[in-house]
Amino acid sequence: MRFLLSFLSFFIALSVHAETLTSDLLYKSLNMRTFRSSMGQQLKFYCQSYPKDYFSIVHQTKDSLELKRGTQYWDIKIVNHNTIVLSEVIANGTYRSVSEHILFYDEKNKDWRAKDEFIELPSECAVLKKEDDPE
Repeated sequence: MRFLLSFLSFFIALSVHAETLTSDLLYKSLNMRTFRSSMGQQLKFYCQSYPKDYFSIVHQTKDSLELKRGTQYWDIKIVNHNTIVLSEVIANGTYRSVSEHILFYDEKNKDWRAKDEFIELPSECAVLKKEDDPE
């Protein structure tokens, strides 16, 4: 009985601290610096790291997110508790990409990350202003 109570207490403690992946959290806290995408060069120049800083929402459900920035479109689908599929299209070019990323919640930085790579913030990064945005 004591083992069962200890196990339940441990499980409850874990669930309190664990974040549940939602499309809203992806928009606000998916660190784009942690996986390869068409945004790579922009992330090497600008200070911002999250979709909310670059994209506007076209359509959103609990487990999917369609984003737009100029002629660039992202479609993000949550396929399970920590995995997304990212489809990217640049409409005025020939770029199309589909990739799958396993994410984890980083407690220290309070954001969702992949372990694929990390694009460092440049020492003198530029802050993206609305007039720089191609919308």
